[in-house]
Amino acid sequence: MKRDKSEPWDEPEEQAEVERAETRPGRRARGPAESRPRGLWLRLLLRGVVWVAVASAIVFALDRADHYLASNPRFDLAADPDRPDRSPALEIRGVVHASLPEVRQVFAPDIGRSVYLAPLTPRRSQLLALPWVKDATVARIWPAGLRVTVVERTPAAFVPLQDGPRQSSSMMLIDADGVLLDPPPHRFSLPVLLGIQPREELASRRRKVQRMLRLEAAIGGEMRALSEIDASDPLNLVVTRRMDDRLVTIKLGDGNYAARLRNFLSHYGELHARLPRSRAFDLRVDGRITALPEDSNAQ
Repeated sequence: MKRDKSEPWDEPEEQAEVERAETRPGRRARGPAESRPRGLWLRLLLRGVVWVAVASAIVFALDRADHYLASNPRFDLAADPDRPDRSPALEIRGVVHASLPEVRQVFAPDIGRSVYLAPLTPRRSQLLALPWVKDATVARIWPAGLRVTVVERTPAAFVPLQDGPRQSSSMMLIDADGVLLDPPPHRFSLPVLLGIQPREELASRRRKVQRMLRLEAAIGGEMRALSEIDASDPLNLVVTRRMDDRLVTIKLGDGNYAARLRNFLSHYGELHARLPRSRAFDLRVDGRITALPEDSNAQ
């Protein structure tokens, strides 16, 4: 039956009773908005439980994998049956002048145990502490090997060292970083760098070698004719060169080496004819050659 819009609407008795109950003093009606936080917290709790379970499973799996890699004999760095202190699975590259036994000794604690346990960073630090080793890399070669690649230092000159006035001097090598090296059995054709002290700081040695290398870059192949370079004075590089049948000392100053040396060589014949006894020359002023007295100190 259709309701006439002019007639009042009679609500069912049950609906009216509910409304009366909800409007009684001391009671509040609950709507959908009030029940939502409880459902949200329940979902968050369940999600947290799931994440904890997943994280625990991952940690357990990693722990089992760690135990497997560390304890399975398949990954052990095997020892040489004839030389227990060596391993055929230890591959060493780049060693020419460095001590191969010293390099092997660095990895002696790793022989007979899993390569997974080999501490690569500390082993590299140990290699860098060895003479002749400039850089090094250490890598695991699965399943049971180690590969060591060494970059050796390149000597730049010989350095005579003397600890005291009554002690005999020893000849060492020095590289571009100022690091002193014991000469290996192999022979080098290098100039002699003077002015290096046995207990001199590394930074000071490096500066002196760098000055010598700047000279080498400036004069190129002429460097082979120089027998000694004295870098004692930071403002005056002094070189010794063989001219015909005698050694000549030349003061080059602190720069413009190529032009000064070229000017000297082009005029040396004339100088020698005029001053046959002169064996020391000062080129520190561009375009000028000053012959020094025979008994003068070239320094």
